[in-house]
Amino acid sequence: MGKNYDQEISILSNGLKFEGKLTSEGNVRIDGDFTGDIIINGNLTLGDKSIVKGNIKATNITISGKVDGIVEASEKIVLESTSRLIGDLTARILVVNEGSIFDGKSKMNSNNTSVDYGSSYNNEPEPEEEEPAEEES
Repeated sequence: MGKNYDQEISILSNGLKFEGKLTSEGNVRIDGDFTGDIIINGNLTLGDKSIVKGNIKATNITISGKVDGIVEASEKIVLESTSRLIGDLTARILVVNEGSIFDGKSKMNSNNTSVDYGSSYNNEPEPEEEEPAEEES
């Protein structure tokens, strides 16, 4: 019989600093610093002390800490009141609690289409269009 990951939670504790790529077939909680990409086939919880710099994919994502990168959930993203997300997000359901900070674009997705990480995240602001000068009469 296959392993049941519904009840198991892997934890990266506060004070831990990790760089690389994290993949899991179960639920994960991060309370430390993580730099790199995270791909979780389950639920991801980022505690209020967490700092993540990288792209994230998971089924459900709850953010209470700081994230700088693209975030994609096949189901739901919750931005708790202590969260700060700098980057774009994609989810079927988005919950934004009062006090959270979100600087990026959001895409509500009912078809579970994935985000192209190579081209959709650009940290540079889009150039402003110049308005034509008014002619004097």
